[in-house]
Amino acid sequence: MSDLSAAVMVRKLEAERIFASVAFRNPQRAAEQCGWLAPDVFSDERLSAYWKEFTATKDRDAAAMNVDPLLLYDLVSGAPDEIYPQDLNPFAERILKERWLYYAAGKLADIALAVGDGSYEDAWRSLEALQNNRPSAAATISPIGDAFLEFTASLYEDGVKAVAMPFPKLHNAFGGWWFKNFYVICARPGVGKTALLLQAARVAAHHRRRVLFVSLEMSERDLIARMACGAAGISYRDMMAKRLSDDQRDKLAEASGRLADQYNNLLMIDDTVRMNTNQLWQKVASLKPDIVFTDHLRLFADDDARSNEVKRLGRISWAHKQISREFDIPVIAAAQLNRKLEDRTDKQPTLADLRDSGEIEENADVVIGIHRDRTAIEMGLAKTTASLVGLKFRNGPDSILVKTDFDGQAQWFDTGDKDSAFSQPIPF
Repeated sequence: MSDLSAAVMVRKLEAERIFASVAFRNPQRAAEQCGWLAPDVFSDERLSAYWKEFTATKDRDAAAMNVDPLLLYDLVSGAPDEIYPQDLNPFAERILKERWLYYAAGKLADIALAVGDGSYEDAWRSLEALQNNRPSAAATISPIGDAFLEFTASLYEDGVKAVAMPFPKLHNAFGGWWFKNFYVICARPGVGKTALLLQAARVAAHHRRRVLFVSLEMSERDLIARMACGAAGISYRDMMAKRLSDDQRDKLAEASGRLADQYNNLLMIDDTVRMNTNQLWQKVASLKPDIVFTDHLRLFADDDARSNEVKRLGRISWAHKQISREFDIPVIAAAQLNRKLEDRTDKQPTLADLRDSGEIEENADVVIGIHRDRTAIEMGLAKTTASLVGLKFRNGPDSILVKTDFDGQAQWFDTGDKDSAFSQPIPF
């Protein structure tokens, strides 16, 4: 044990002694306020055994005598001057904090060694372990009356809190992107998942929301090129193949300037390679966006050799859900549909078509499928019809169907209806 760890352990044992003594002098309050404290947080084995028996029997004297007759004297004599406090939680929480500091002190050497060796992954895993083991008191839940008062006050707040969806029909059907909700947009490859996510991100930025778009499949430059080509009415393929006239290049440059002015400081694109959900969490905490889009779930680098792909995607989707709740924002992710969809006569997607879907389906609040005619896609038609199908809506009906037209050149979905309340930025 290092000198640092030894010093922290001394403090922790002192915190345990003080808590046990205060709890002994205030048995009823200890039982009511601190029953959440687990016996295994005590390093002193006598106090751990005492707390386990006391929480089970509520008999302080018998619990102390059964552990060690001498413990009764220690508990009586070990209380600080303030032996009858109204709230015992600070004494209990100090044990948890000292326990975590002891754990952190033991990890510092591993982190320093990993940093010295240049082993980023080992250092990161150790830091993640510290983060995941942070203490949280279970006795700090607000009274439900406060929650009802907050709800009542929210009824009279001005403005629409939900973020605008890409077009009125979709927005009106789902009520917008709700805060604290996790959405999944699913389709087969090449149908338009990225296009719809990017369009939704642009609409949110158009409405002055700070948007984080995490692209694990396409680079930031490719996404910007798609937006500029759509705005200029120029073929993305021609741009990539350098088949542009001087006039077309000028149009692209002008469109790029307009887009830069429109989305500056509002639309943030992150194309970090091999990002995992812990890194996503940290980026959201640092950048504080109003809404997050990720493209797509399967490409997150979270890995665990002990579990299968279904469980891995379950953890990734659960992390997305927790980010939406922790930061009070909507989180929208793309996901793949499985190949079996192509073998059916009716190719409209269902929840069962979500690839490795079990836990994704469970964790999502809303699942929206995209359907386009495969023959039209394979023929390379510039414009095709597309259906957006509500497959799951935790707070509403799951039978929502919105018809749109998809412009492949502009990478843009359009329902044809315009609404000034939720106007969309026109790509042309």
